[in-house]
Amino acid sequence: MVIARALLVLSTLCAVSLAAQQETPDDLAFLSELARDYRRGGSWSAQRELDEYLLDFPESVPARELAARAALQRGRVQQAREHLARLDEPDPRLLGSLLLRAGDYEAVLELAEQLAQRPAASPLWAGRLQVAALDAMGQHNASLTRARELTDAVDDRELDGLGLLDYGWLAFHQRRFELANQALVFADRELNGLAGPDYELRHPEVLVLLGRVYGAARQTGTGGRDRTLEALDVVLDVDSGSADALVVQAATYLYGMNGQLAERALDRALNRDPEHPEALVLRGRTRLLARRVDAALEAADRVLANNPRDRGALALRSAALGLGSDPAAARDARGAFEQQHPESAEAASLLGEVLQSHYRFEESVAPLQEALALETDNEAPLPVLAQSLANLGRFAEAADALQEHERRSPFPYPWRSNMIDLLSARENLPEMLSEDEHFRFVLDPSEREIYGAELGAWLEDVRAEMGARWGYHPEGEVLVEVYDDIADFSVRTVGFEGFLAFGVCFGDVVTILSPLSQMRGQLHWQQTALHEYAHVVTLGISQQRMPRWLSEGISVLEERRHSDRWARPLARDVLDARANGRVFPVERLDEAFQDGRTVMLGYYLGSLVAEIVERDFGFDGLRALVAAYADDLSTREATQRALGVAPEELDRRLAKHIEDTIASKAKLFPRYDEHGKERLRARVQSGDMQALDDLAAAYQALGRTADRDAALTRAERELGVTPLLMRVRAMRAMAAGHRSEALEILRIWSFGSDDDVDADGLLWFAGLLLDAGDRDAALSVLRRARMLHPADIAQGGVLFALLGLLDPDDATHAAERRSVLEDICRYDETAASPRHDLIDIARAAGDTETERQLLAELVALDPYAPGERMRLAEALFDAGEVAAAREHWKVLLALRPTQARRAPQEASPEMLPGFPQPTSPEVGGEASSEAPPVTEPHWHSVARKRLQETASEVESAPDAPVETAPAASPEGRSTGG
Repeated sequence: MVIARALLVLSTLCAVSLAAQQETPDDLAFLSELARDYRRGGSWSAQRELDEYLLDFPESVPARELAARAALQRGRVQQAREHLARLDEPDPRLLGSLLLRAGDYEAVLELAEQLAQRPAASPLWAGRLQVAALDAMGQHNASLTRARELTDAVDDRELDGLGLLDYGWLAFHQRRFELANQALVFADRELNGLAGPDYELRHPEVLVLLGRVYGAARQTGTGGRDRTLEALDVVLDVDSGSADALVVQAATYLYGMNGQLAERALDRALNRDPEHPEALVLRGRTRLLARRVDAALEAADRVLANNPRDRGALALRSAALGLGSDPAAARDARGAFEQQHPESAEAASLLGEVLQSHYRFEESVAPLQEALALETDNEAPLPVLAQSLANLGRFAEAADALQEHERRSPFPYPWRSNMIDLLSARENLPEMLSEDEHFRFVLDPSEREIYGAELGAWLEDVRAEMGARWGYHPEGEVLVEVYDDIADFSVRTVGFEGFLAFGVCFGDVVTILSPLSQMRGQLHWQQTALHEYAHVVTLGISQQRMPRWLSEGISVLEERRHSDRWARPLARDVLDARANGRVFPVERLDEAFQDGRTVMLGYYLGSLVAEIVERDFGFDGLRALVAAYADDLSTREATQRALGVAPEELDRRLAKHIEDTIASKAKLFPRYDEHGKERLRARVQSGDMQALDDLAAAYQALGRTADRDAALTRAERELGVTPLLMRVRAMRAMAAGHRSEALEILRIWSFGSDDDVDADGLLWFAGLLLDAGDRDAALSVLRRARMLHPADIAQGGVLFALLGLLDPDDATHAAERRSVLEDICRYDETAASPRHDLIDIARAAGDTETERQLLAELVALDPYAPGERMRLAEALFDAGEVAAAREHWKVLLALRPTQARRAPQEASPEMLPGFPQPTSPEVGGEASSEAPPVTEPHWHSVARKRLQETASEVESAPDAPVETAPAASPEGRSTGG
């Protein structure tokens, strides 16, 4: 393009003098191509070309307008003003957009009035400007009335593309989403063409606005086809830096719990337009959700410095100060908002949403109700209110709020329907109290006798122990809702399906999955119940004000305190985070919970910080830290008051703990991400050549083969052949299909010390050795890998790979095999099959105590498995614990065939010598067509017989319960979400 421009200038010089120079068709064609460049985002060279063009044609109307658009695209409002000031009649759309961005709403109204007096390109543009200005000036109701007048007064079939765009905007302003959607789809066809090779995105605003419509109607971020992102992708494929599109994209990612992607999108938006008001407000909102009030205020103040009337920034400031401990500042901020926007619900709505996200449900109700009263046309706060009411146990009010939302917004809203159905079904479930009446349970009647009774007893024990230690008991009953369907649990907990958790605590209300759910065998119900009750304690002490990282961290710490088998080893996640610079500082640790990929990291880092606090400051220090948040303190204020240190000191101790305790016990190959790669690249660019081999490894991990090869060559020139570079070369050979080359490289690499190798590489090397038929060498390598990562319980990881090579029939392997099985069970509380193997080993050795312990762990994992419970009862009886054995036989009498299942851990008849063979077809799987009718399952007859035999020792045997059909699950529930 530079050459083309030079040729045009030369030809013009030959034709006329510069003083008399006029734009030719070739000049205008060149300018049109520049405009296309800017629709693609523009570039430094495009800006230089445009500047040169304006030197040649300073009075060119299209050039000045293009320059103004380019400046506005990058947030250079004053520069855009200067360009338009050179024109007698600038494009009204461009001028209106500029004045709105500048916050000059009076000038917008004046422009709208002028445009209404003369024909305009779009008959609705003047009205749209008027509506936008009225709304921005705080006259929300007047803006809605005017928008309705405008849309009702025109026939949309007669509108051109720009008219349809304005019509769609006006309908969206009224929350008439179906109408807006229809208008914008047709506007896209008119302005950008039909989908296909002739489609050219000349007006990206259409698709950005369409994305807003989809997002506002909640047709996004809930799994499956994401209509918002599809629309935005079309824009971003053309202009990857479009700030308007990136902001909507970020909001969509936040809704779907993709916090990292949202942060990246906002970074890109602010890189293009550093003062983009909507981007700054959204970033401030993310900071507020992560309890970083100061950062939220900073974002709001940046916007207000340019436009003191900006509604979003004023609402953000009001909500941020509304969370703090300074009522006067909160009143002033709310007063400043109301002075500018007396009819707007944005401040109250945002405060309610943030309070809810901070688990301050009781406090969230009033601002959400206020928001609904302020903007009666806006039903959006209703589902948020319903969620808070449900989390407070106010289920009838929650159902009313959702039904009201359904009446006011008939637009398809799957999770709302799911929640209504769920709350309706819940009304039919009876409640039960624990023995000491501290817990009230809502669960299926078929689970009362087994899970209900055992869960109640367990929670009463946990309550007594934690209450004595923490000095806190809830004032009233704790409500525990039990769900045997993970979709119902997910809808009840977060409002849509797909939430991956076992339990959630809202304060004095807890939701938890049943062992009969789809997570059967993966859910350790005792661990989950203890974890959630720890939340009841810490949320109560902090008055629901503590940050989530500390609440989750203490609950995980309480798990570890109860059992070292509930340790949740996440060394790999922590070391990956360290390599990628993603170990969140304590003050930002709540940000980990804004992204599904870092939630578990947030749990674990929180537990490490809690562990460090208790280790260095005592349990009293940990409790004091929790209690400090009750006074609405920030994390900095709370750590200073309770511990006498700043958060940075906790960051330093956490980093040292990771280095000394975690990195020293797990030598792993980091899984680099883009952020980690960029950090390494910056180190190299700053002259740190020692980072070159890590950079090559990062490129390899990210699949950047060309960059990897360049980094390899440079690293070997600078550093020589390091162990890490050898490993990267082996990976490159493997990717190219050269297995024998990779094997030989790894063989040499493995001769290095433990500081030079890693468990992942050794595991990979062992696999290649095994493929080559060298089983003994593979076994030796895996033993070394185990020393470098003793807690690798991943399927296909070190421990399971080693277990697969240890022959159970080889006496020389017996001790090692038992040790590996014990390690798997130590680090995985749900590993059933390894526990069965250990039971067999213990039984063969006559180790009845170990056998009983393992059987008890299996029964705790699945209280509805008859085989393990029968074996445990027999083991207890053999040990002389008759009363305990009888309790298990009583449970077996209550166990229904519909609750049992045939699973690898279930006992078979031969495991129980001396007892009748099973007569129930349910035990063995599907009944054959010739199987006779059966009146009771095998375990009933076994349990009855044993109770009768031991009755004289303890008490008379009870009658067996009558088998009843299980309660029907709610029907008609939508599977959307």
